[in-house]
Amino acid sequence: MDLLVRWFIYLIAILAAIAVLQITVLTVLVANIAAYIPNVIAFILILVVGFILVDWLADFLHSYGRSQNIEFMGLFAMVLRAFLYFVVAILALEQLLIDLTIIYTFITPIAWGVGLGVGAAIAFFFFFGFRDRAPRMMGDLMSSMQHETEKVRQQEQKK
Repeated sequence: MDLLVRWFIYLIAILAAIAVLQITVLTVLVANIAAYIPNVIAFILILVVGFILVDWLADFLHSYGRSQNIEFMGLFAMVLRAFLYFVVAILALEQLLIDLTIIYTFITPIAWGVGLGVGAAIAFFFFFGFRDRAPRMMGDLMSSMQHETEKVRQQEQKK
């Protein structure tokens, strides 16, 4: 951090010296560089803090899944870690004012595909998972509803 502050002060001193010399091209160049430094600092800060938080979250989920014997939690934590690394990297790169249109162009259809795939997987899970159990579940539901209505009738008859 000391190095960054020192170089920022050097850059401002160089900017002042160039302004005194009245070299407009260099003045504009150094002014643009000095104006861009906060973006670089924000990039580094978002990248470091984001990666630390992502690692902490993924490690926590992995250890929690292991302690609770949850299947595939390690795989889920790994996939979540990769996804969140990507999100943090994109957020950090935006601070550098880089045009990320090409990345968005490729990621949007992939996100739609993954979303549709997960939706289809959930639909197949419910369809095949509850196909045999649905009639029994409906029968249980109907019998419990009949039992409740009989209870209500008996309570009304007592009054």
